[in-house]
Amino acid sequence: MVLTALLVGFACLPWCSCYRYYIINEFKNWTEAQNYCRKYYYDLATFDNKEEHDQVVQTLRSGGFTGSVWIGLYDDRYSWRWSNSKKNMTYTNWAGNEPNNYQSKEACAIFTKRGDWADVPCENPFFFLCYNATMNTTVLIQEKKSWSDALNYCRLYHTDSATIENQDENTALKLLLNDQNVDAAYMGLYRDRWKWSDQSSSVFRAWKSSEPNNFNGTEFCAQLPVLTAQWNDISCSVKLRYVCGTAKKIQILRINVQSPLNFNESTILQQLQQKLRKLGLPSDTKLTWRTQPDGQIFHTLKQANMTND
Repeated sequence: MVLTALLVGFACLPWCSCYRYYIINEFKNWTEAQNYCRKYYYDLATFDNKEEHDQVVQTLRSGGFTGSVWIGLYDDRYSWRWSNSKKNMTYTNWAGNEPNNYQSKEACAIFTKRGDWADVPCENPFFFLCYNATMNTTVLIQEKKSWSDALNYCRLYHTDSATIENQDENTALKLLLNDQNVDAAYMGLYRDRWKWSDQSSSVFRAWKSSEPNNFNGTEFCAQLPVLTAQWNDISCSVKLRYVCGTAKKIQILRINVQSPLNFNESTILQQLQQKLRKLGLPSDTKLTWRTQPDGQIFHTLKQANMTND
């Protein structure tokens, strides 16, 4: 039996391009550095793992760098949106000095009995507001949960967490909280926290202990101190050297497998991974099968000399 499949992966092999970093020895603020990297390379540097990070740190140290450099991580404080993604955020009623992202930990919003909004840590327990589409009403749940647990509850027993689209809806919820003598409750408003400039989904982080802390409420960009290699959040207006990166390229390989035995995709993938590592493939490279339009991974190839019709 001869089967064919497409293998997708990031590979640093002789026939493909690897992700490369470029250290720019000039001082710019974070936005200027981002613009430069996007113009001449791809974007500010993203790290998928400790190995990539440590290689850049070692290169900086061997080049005599002793200060800090910009990387592509930033706190997206403008990405507030509703859990019901179909509804855009066109109305707001933040309290004075809110949202303030205190200590860089606040990414979820509460509605207070004064009728204004504030950002809080998503882990903090609060009562919460659910929207029920069947009844076309907002329900106050007097059970304290984290924001994500509240969202799950609303989606399980109602429709979603509550949204507020205008002043009339805001006033109605203010009356609801005051009638029930509730100080504050979660609604469906949240934002992304620290994310990469190139929109990478990498979860690798190397923060210094107690960082990020958004000191003085003005720290929204991440710097990499060369000596400690532990990140710190600082004001994006500070001028630093910076590290740019090229785009990671996905390599797609078509392979034929000949086997009279029954097998599964994971077994073959494991064997391929082992063979490719011997050719220099990094140990953290991810290989996946590419699903075809018909939902299948493998297709049988019919050869003319195998049968006589």
